[in-house]
Amino acid sequence: MNILRPLSPHLPIYKPQLTSTFPISHRISGAFLATNVVVFIFFV
Repeated sequence: MNILRPLSPHLPIYKPQLTSTFPISHRISGAFLATNVVVFIFFV
């Protein structure tokens, strides 16, 4: 019998907090801006 169960019981009820999403978005935007600067320096 194949019973469809969630992988982990706490994942469906986990709500991402605002304070935990800021560092992630800050790193992503920083990497994006750094990549743009490097591309601009090399190709312009």
